[in-house]
Amino acid sequence: MISIITVISKFNRTIEKIIKPIVAMALLSITLILCFNVIARYIFGFSLKWAEELANYTIVYVTFFGAVACLPLGLHISMDALVEKVSENTKWYLSKANSMIGFFFSIALSYYGFKLVAFVVENGQLSPAMMIPMVIPYIAIPSASMLLAIEFLEILLNRKNDVAEKPQEIDVELQHFCDRKEEEVL
Repeated sequence: MISIITVISKFNRTIEKIIKPIVAMALLSITLILCFNVIARYIFGFSLKWAEELANYTIVYVTFFGAVACLPLGLHISMDALVEKVSENTKWYLSKANSMIGFFFSIALSYYGFKLVAFVVENGQLSPAMMIPMVIPYIAIPSASMLLAIEFLEILLNRKNDVAEKPQEIDVELQHFCDRKEEEVL
């Protein structure tokens, strides 16, 4: 019988494999569109009226879905000066408390995000430049928040706190990579 943690973990890994390249492509597209718009404005004397709006909406998607991709790697900004001074047992409890707060915050953000989306759908609001339904930019908030809640749930259900260990693993891998490059240069 497959445990619920296994199902959640497989779901999260699948979502991460989908989100990471999409976020990367979104960042690249923002860069290209805004660079083209600046060049067109200053060299050719015209600009795309929808470019900045598209970039703003894409940044919203990158922010929320990027958070989903960063959480399992432990790459979220954190203030750990106090946490580093406590015992390993206390660190584990603090990590679980942090994950629990993150889980409930993500659930609340998802709930109120869906309420916002329902309000926007009800009013039929359109974006000013692109004239697309505003539900398209706003849906990023509740959908990414739900995925974030599922990531936090996986952390809470794990007996071992994998999130605290991954940045160290990344640092070790980065150090090995740098050492190999240094040896190649020498």
